Amino acid sequence: ADGGEAGGTIFVAFAVKDHEYSNSGTVQFDIDSSHVNGTGVLVSVNGVSQTLTTVETSINQVSLSIKDGSYQAKFPSGSSVVVSAAEYMLSMQFTG
Repeated sequence: ADGGEAGGTIFVAFAVKDHEYSNSGTVQFDIDSSHVNGTGVLVSVNGVSQTLTTVETSINQVSLSIKDGSYQAKFPSGSSVVVSAAEYMLSMQFTG
């Protein structure tokens, strides 16, 4: 607590699946290390890379979109997850 750097755990990937709906896709969020500012996120559904836009797109019963740098996945059960990146670290907010 001297203000210097300390070791810690950071998240660089998340995988999310809706277990209430077996046909729902598995969404994976990974840090995109090619972004120089550390805010890039790679998104895939069932292992297939996806390009997200502000227009919601449905893939394998998962609705995907991006808004203000936050990547959102909505599942058939009504649950959702929002992922964003900063300094090559992911943060996640789950609702459901």
